[in-house]
Amino acid sequence: MYQPLQVVQVRNDVPTPLFNFFVNRLVDTIRREESSCFTAAYDDMTMNECKRMLHMDNLRQFKDFARGQEHWKIREDRKTIKFEKEETPLPTRADIWSEMFAYARSLNTII
Repeated sequence: MYQPLQVVQVRNDVPTPLFNFFVNRLVDTIRREESSCFTAAYDDMTMNECKRMLHMDNLRQFKDFARGQEHWKIREDRKTIKFEKEETPLPTRADIWSEMFAYARSLNTII
């Protein structure tokens, strides 16, 4: 099992500079995946805690990253990040029946 922190630490100890491109892409991917979980799991978080959890070196780097996140709102006055929840409407009864019949028809053609 991989540990994100290990990947970030390896970034400074690559065997050849050619690996830097791939390791940096991997670190960016890990940060994006971890940050998407923040939106679902938290209502808000301090900038320092969020920066630490994303393994970032400085606050400027973190703020640049946070500005690019879709559902994050930076609160400079409180030094926090507000994670705005995305409202997902529940499917209607008609939608559920329609999906169920489409699934049954697909299953019937398979059998």
